[in-house]
Amino acid sequence: KITKAQEIKKLKKEIEGKEELLKQQRDALLSLQVASQYLTSEVDLEELLTHIATGVGKFLGAKAVTFWLLEDNKKFLYVKAAYGMNQLHIQYSRGPGHVALDDAMIGRAVRDKKPRFTENTLADPRCPKRWIARIMKLNLHSIFCLPIIQANQAIGGMCAYWAGPRKFEDFEIRLLSVVANQAATAIRDVEIYQALREKIDELEKFHKLTVGRELKMAELKKEIKKFGEKAAEG
Repeated sequence: KITKAQEIKKLKKEIEGKEELLKQQRDALLSLQVASQYLTSEVDLEELLTHIATGVGKFLGAKAVTFWLLEDNKKFLYVKAAYGMNQLHIQYSRGPGHVALDDAMIGRAVRDKKPRFTENTLADPRCPKRWIARIMKLNLHSIFCLPIIQANQAIGGMCAYWAGPRKFEDFEIRLLSVVANQAATAIRDVEIYQALREKIDELEKFHKLTVGRELKMAELKKEIKKFGEKAAEG
């Protein structure tokens, strides 16, 4: 039979657990708030996505977080920005190490426009045997990948990696979904900014060309006037 003291101890433990969960969720919201500030201040996409990856990676205790974008041919993905990922691996992904849409978890997440995850790669029968050596080398035992979607089209994806098996909580999944949406907004805003910057540059070049022509025309008119005056004197 449970005593009154044991009931109080159990209740206190439950309250402490809920308080810790609320603290974690509050910290997550603060991380998102900080990341959102970069959306209005950064115009370099790689730097912006790196800030976001770092914030969510540190909060979730992830070993690494990566943002992937589609190449121009729409058939392969490469790492645009990352937190906790070896720089050589990032550079390799931008060349021969790029990932096809029908390969790897991130490729299938982008192809199908659906989250893909495994809570324990080594125990997951869906994990190809050819991945085992790489998983062991990189020490990535649980992975959660989501597509980044704009106007119902997948333009890339994000992945979070952990060193050990992990049971994904509903709050974490929702948080990662919000981060993927943030990334979509960031990419769209930078694209708009770059398009406007290019248009402004074109207008400035046109303005300089026009002003140059106007100055030349003014000089030509002066020369014609001088020539006319001399002709009249003669």
